[in-house]
Amino acid sequence: MPEFASLESQEVREHWDHEARDFTPWLADEIRSEAVSELEDALGLDLDVIEEEKSVGRYNVDILAEVVDANRNVVIENQLDASNHDHLGKSIAYASGG
Repeated sequence: MPEFASLESQEVREHWDHEARDFTPWLADEIRSEAVSELEDALGLDLDVIEEEKSVGRYNVDILAEVVDANRNVVIENQLDASNHDHLGKSIAYASGG
């Protein structure tokens, strides 16, 4: 029988003070690494980072990535605080191409 570790709640701000300056670059580096990142594994996708903090209209996409060998883009909008309408609205705008 496999052994499972229990998850422990942690304060993300103890690891990343600022979303754009700290967390986004860390996440992009994890995706860029040769090993499959936890995010890629969870999504079942092999990603290449195209750009961080890419300007899209009046907003900035946290990470713009491309699915390897599939000619599809993936927008990663990360958030360290509680979810809100601002990030939801941005995600809808990105998905609509605006």
